[in-house]
Amino acid sequence: MALDATVGGSASNSYVTVGEADKYFSTHYITAKKTAWSALSQPQKESALKRACQQLETLKVLDDELATGRLPIALMIDYGYDLTIHRAEVNQKLQIPRNIDLDPFGIPLIPQEYKDAQCEQAVYLLSFDDSAIVTLTQGIVEEAVTAGPIKSYTKYSEGFAPTYIAPMVLELLRPFLRYTGRLRRN
Repeated sequence: MALDATVGGSASNSYVTVGEADKYFSTHYITAKKTAWSALSQPQKESALKRACQQLETLKVLDDELATGRLPIALMIDYGYDLTIHRAEVNQKLQIPRNIDLDPFGIPLIPQEYKDAQCEQAVYLLSFDDSAIVTLTQGIVEEAVTAGPIKSYTKYSEGFAPTYIAPMVLELLRPFLRYTGRLRRN
């Protein structure tokens, strides 16, 4: 399936086009990322962008997964409405744009930080070791095996949610992330 970066589209599978990603990396401050991206073919770039978008979709940025519709920014500012963040369009596939991601004329848009984050995640995937996903999803922080009198040591994380999202992406999307505030029992 081809890359579809339609804002609020029902079949969208990316927030950025290959052209936008090419432009982002052409002026990137880290030469290794610029070089890695430019070495890819068009189909490889599309594939990396689609996978990066899938991974961004695992992050919680909505308060309500099922609600839809736009709320004019003026209502929020002028009347101080308590706002629940949800998708902007009824049939949109991706989480962004949300009902607060609007231009001054009330038209939904993809925030630049989200586009940048998808580009960063796409290039992060190029050097990511997939076997690390197994370790991360199991919550393993440290493993050691010795050959002498055979010993095995595994340390699991405590209260840490493992992630395969690039640290730069998490930093870019910090203002967008919605935390669940789950109750923890001891």
